Amino acid sequence: MTIPTPNSPPPESANTTAEPRSRNRAVWLALLFAIAGIATFAVAALLVTIFEHRQEARTPFVRLVEVDEITTDPAPWGTNWPMQFDSYVRTVDDERTQYGLSSALPQSKLDEHPWLRR
Repeated sequence: MTIPTPNSPPPESANTTAEPRSRNRAVWLALLFAIAGIATFAVAALLVTIFEHRQEARTPFVRLVEVDEITTDPAPWGTNWPMQFDSYVRTVDDERTQYGLSSALPQSKLDEHPWLRR
């Protein structure tokens, strides 16, 4: 074991411990900066989404034709909501197939049995 003298250079072990500490500190600062940036972006995105939804809630849709709960004709509903009406038109099938399962409404018994009419 040697005793350092006042004029001798510091031991090499002292220089090697200072470098990893400064690297660790730089890594932690970069990580903290990245986390703060991600959190800021997330909060800003949340606020923008809330603002957009509030604006959409003021005018939910534009009514071109006035319809109410008792309007049974699908055409006026299709004017206001064309995509839903297109889906409805695709599912409605008024023609009967040989199996009889694609009819939107059941076939009338009066057509089959006219003697049931009064």
